[in-house]
Amino acid sequence: MFLELFSTCGSILQNNKDKFTNANANANSNINGELSDLGCCGTIMIIILIVICTLPAVVIAVKCNPRSPVIMGIVAFFFDRIYLFQHVVRKYLMREKNYCKNISCK
Repeated sequence: MFLELFSTCGSILQNNKDKFTNANANANSNINGELSDLGCCGTIMIIILIVICTLPAVVIAVKCNPRSPVIMGIVAFFFDRIYLFQHVVRKYLMREKNYCKNISCK
């Protein structure tokens, strides 16, 4: 999700930049101001999506792996969908004993 997010946001920003430069080919002085606004909006969008999509996977990884929370947190940060999938399979479908006792579903 995290890596897909960068490619998606990058293509959106590139398309907006191309539309802006084509529409205002003669107004080169305004390009830098508009691109900085797009950069700010893109940055805010990336931060919001990271918080909504990636942060829950990282929290689960840190709480469920007390032996190596940092490594599993990094893995969950970069591969959040895969990590959440394996978490659901192990905890709820296979019902492994002693897997992730820290997080309960009451």
